[in-house]
Amino acid sequence: MPHLIVFATTMEAAHTLQKTDAKPISDCLYTSLYGHILITGMGPEQAQKTLDQHIADFDHILNFGIVGALKKELLPHTFYTISQVSCLTTDSTLNLQEEGLHLLTSSTPLHDPNERDRLAKRFDLIDMEGYQFAACAKKYGKKCQLIKIISDFCTEDTSEIIRSKLPNLSELIYKNIFSYL
Repeated sequence: MPHLIVFATTMEAAHTLQKTDAKPISDCLYTSLYGHILITGMGPEQAQKTLDQHIADFDHILNFGIVGALKKELLPHTFYTISQVSCLTTDSTLNLQEEGLHLLTSSTPLHDPNERDRLAKRFDLIDMEGYQFAACAKKYGKKCQLIKIISDFCTEDTSEIIRSKLPNLSELIYKNIFSYL
C-alpha cells in the first residue's frame, strides 16, 4: 500500500498540488505523480475526522505543515522532524522516532509569548493537528512521520505573520517534500 501525504490546509499544500499536477478524487483527497495527498482541514477534530475516513488504504502517513517555534534558538523557515508529539488537552505523548524535536498540539493558535516561554521548558514546537495525525496512525497500525517548517514564534501577530509567509512556506515544502518520500 502507498504512502499518504497529509496537509492540514490547502494553503500549505498549494505548491505541491499545483506542481505535481494533482487531480481531485474527492473534496479533500488528490492523486498525483508522487502519490496521494490529503487535506484534512485545520484543527485537531477536523484533522482526526478526515484522516479516519481515508487512512485505511495507506501504510505510511507523511505530514508536512507549519508550526510555531517555542524556543527562540530554532530557525525560521527550517524543516524539523518530530520524534515525540504531545497533546495539550490530554497531556499524553506519542513517540514517533528516536531523533527529532518534541511537538505540542493545541486546539488553538498560540499568541502569548509568556505562555510560549512556559511551554518551551517541555516542548520545542507547537501546531494544531500533529498529535491527531500520529494518534490516528497508531490506532490503525500505520507508520507516521511529521515534518514541520517553522512559520512564526508565537507572538501577538502570529496570524498575520503566517498569512504573509504561507505562500513562501508552501513553496519550500514542495521543494523539499521529495527528499522525505
